[in-house]
Amino acid sequence: MIPVIEQAFNGVSVNIDGNAYQRCQFSNCTLVYSGGELPPMEHCSLENCRWQFADAASRTIQFLSALYTDPASKPLVEQIFNSIRGGA
Repeated sequence: MIPVIEQAFNGVSVNIDGNAYQRCQFSNCTLVYSGGELPPMEHCSLENCRWQFADAASRTIQFLSALYTDPASKPLVEQIFNSIRGGA
């Protein structure tokens, strides 16, 4: 895990896998997550940023999207999101 401390990112694409961000500022950035080591982000600010999922992370999003279109599987995806939101 590579520590990234008190850095400002503006208008760039940032591959976040494998880094640990502390007190960083992200402005007008694209944050790219590829499904690798989870990137802790402590006390960071994100302003007008967007997420991009690549590789394994992109395939996971595609899989969940496909499941969501099937009426029989849609409740499973809803349950996953409810779990993420802190629900039961």
